[in-house]
Amino acid sequence: MLESGLRGPTLSKVDTLAEVMELHPLTLLALAYLNRKTLGANKKILAQVTEQVLEALDFSHRQTATTAKKRQKKSPQVKDKR
Repeated sequence: MLESGLRGPTLSKVDTLAEVMELHPLTLLALAYLNRKTLGANKKILAQVTEQVLEALDFSHRQTATTAKKRQKKSPQVKDKR
């Protein structure tokens, strides 16, 4: 059914296919989306995806750091009684 296009692959199926092909699952997904484009268009899309992923990771990292700082401010400071 997958080959006939009647169903889309699940992430689990993508993982399995990628493992058999000895590819990272993201590489397999990228190849599926980039398959019908020109080399120049593919490079542009990959650059855009790279930028978006790095921005999302940076945002996530900043959010985690901000949350940790807020938790530190809220928790009472325990003094060492030595």
